Formats: sequence, structure tokens, C-alpha cells
Amino acid sequence: MPNALRFRQWKTPKQAGERARLKVVHGPDSGALFVVTATKFTIGRGEENDVVIGDLRASRRHAELARQPSGTWHLSDLGSQNGVVWNGKITREADLRPGDVVTVGETAFEFVPEESGTQMLSSPPKAISTDHLAGRASLNPAPNLPAAVPAPSPVPAMPSALAGLQMPTAGDAAALQGITGLGAGAGVDGGAAEKRKKTIRIVLGLVLVAALAYDPPKETAPKDKKAAMAKAKAAKEKKDLDRELASFLPPLPATGPQAAAETFFQEGFREFRERNYLRARVQFETALQINPSHSGARSYLQLSESGITEEVRLHLERGRRDFDAGKLRSARAHFEAVMRLLYRDVENESYIEARDQLTAVKERLKRGGFDS
Repeated sequence: MPNALRFRQWKTPKQAGERARLKVVHGPDSGALFVVTATKFTIGRGEENDVVIGDLRASRRHAELARQPSGTWHLSDLGSQNGVVWNGKITREADLRPGDVVTVGETAFEFVPEESGTQMLSSPPKAISTDHLAGRASLNPAPNLPAAVPAPSPVPAMPSALAGLQMPTAGDAAALQGITGLGAGAGVDGGAAEKRKKTIRIVLGLVLVAALAYDPPKETAPKDKKAAMAKAKAAKEKKDLDRELASFLPPLPATGPQAAAETFFQEGFREFRERNYLRARVQFETALQINPSHSGARSYLQLSESGITEEVRLHLERGRRDFDAGKLRSARAHFEAVMRLLYRDVENESYIEARDQLTAVKERLKRGGFDS
């Protein structure tokens, strides 16, 4: 049984074995509820986590919550890139109290432990301020930059032929500011205007020389011919897929929730075409959370569910066959795949069969069963 169950709405009765719940009060999965049935679980974007969120700003394994012997729940950052925010403060670890808000990427959870009682379990999610989301930037922002702005990426060094060129000075920049009446110097006498024009010609000349002289480093071709061919083939397949996708899908809206929903839908469509049905399902569900009327996301969500069902059937068949043939490790992989695919539906007959078969495989391996 998975360590966390996901529900589409926060108003959900108390579940068997419930230890805590996380109400999603902000982010792509806003409105969802995760009911935790274990004393230790992880949160992240990857499918291997107990609480899986469709948040592109979250790390694959972002954070962990564990209940201490004292009954206190302890929050730990698992080395994420963007850090964890606890009640508006960036932290690496913290002891949680009922009603605390934990932010992972763009997703904010309200923490409700089992001891909070029925009233708090069924209460609506709390409204959160922007302070609780203040830690969305890196724990170590670059000096002299706003916290939300990442440090600039390093750029290739300019060729040595340009090293002796003189760049515009602060005085040149001040002179430029007055051009076309946009700066404080607009309207000064003709001598000053002539000086500004001369400065502009100098700057444009420098830019032109730099553009002509700069030769960006070329990517080194792979030495292995087979690797080069494989790389070219993969690039062509991606290009063909993107072209097909572009012809099939409408252009992205400029801004707003529709743009966000369309972004998740297109990412889900790419995952669907690669037969990554679990990942596709998360993307389509996120698109529908943002825009419930997105017909494309709804249709492909159903197709993803059908794809998962078909993969479950195939894994079960191959697992049974390999088990009967004594290929125990292969059988174990197939049964584990079924349980991963059905981690949300632990009452499913296929999940139960895979779990029982996996137990039989492990017992047989323990007794020294053969594996051909």
C-alpha cells in the first residue's frame, strides 16, 4: 500500500490508517488533498515519491516528513535546488505544528496531523499570504541581485582580438540617455547633440566589430560514429515529433491560467507520445486543475488511463509467464511495475495479484529458487 493517497478535493472523510494530511493551498495541484498513512514519506516531482506533485519547480525528490518518537513531525530538505519554505522562511529542517504551511517549488501545503481532530481535518484550507511563498528563490542568491532573480549563466569569453577594444564609459551611457527625448538631457544645445551622435557611432562600431570577430565555440563531434548516428537519429525523431505536435496543437495563449494549462497539456502530450502514461496523467490532471474546461486534457487523460490499464495487463501476463519459467528476477520486475502503475488504486484486483505474486517471487528467491 502506498504511503500517501491523493484525492481531488480537500473535503474527504478520515481514511483508515491515516497519520496526517497535506492540503494543497497553492500551486499547480491547488485544491488536491494527500492523506498520509505512514510515519515517513517523501514529496517531489518524481514518481518514486509518496506525494507526487506536477510542479516543474520542484525537485524529483524534494523533501521528507518523518514522525519522531515524541509525536512531532520533522521536515527535512533532501538537497533540493530551490529549497523548502516553512511558514515563509527558507529552511533545511523544521518541526511542524498543526496548520503550518510548507512550500515546495510553487506548491504550498497546509499540514494537518492526525491529532488535530475531526474539525480541523474537515475545515477549509487556510488562506496564505505571499510571505509563505517568499522562499521560491534559491537559498543562495547571487550578490547584489534580487532574491527571485537567478544568478546569470556564464557566457563564453570573447576572443582575444577584442580584448583591446574600449567599451562605453559611464559618461557615454549618460549621453546616450538623452537621445530621442527619453533621457534627462533631451533638448540641450546642438554641440551636446553632436557629441552624443559621435558617441553613438563609436558604440555601434564596437558592437559591429564584436559581432564580426566573435566566433562561438563549436560543439565537438562525437568520435564514435555509431554514437553520432544515434544522436542524429534522436534529434530527427524529436524534430519530427515537435513538428507533428505543432501541427496538432493550437498556439499557446500569451498569458494567464489558460497559458499555464496549455503548457502542462503540451508537456503531457509529449509524455503520452513517448508512452510515459504515468507522467502524462500527472500533466493532464494539472492542466485540468488550472482549467477544468480543457477538453484536450480531459480526452488525453482518459487515453492515458487506458494506456496504464493496457500496460498493467501486459506486465501481469509477462510476470506470470516468467514466474512459471523460473525467471524470477524478470517476473519480480514485471510485478513491481504493476504496483507502480496502480499505486493510486491499491484495491484494484491487478494490484492485489501483483502484490501476492511479488511476495511469492521473493520467498522463492529466498529459498534459492533458480533464475534462468
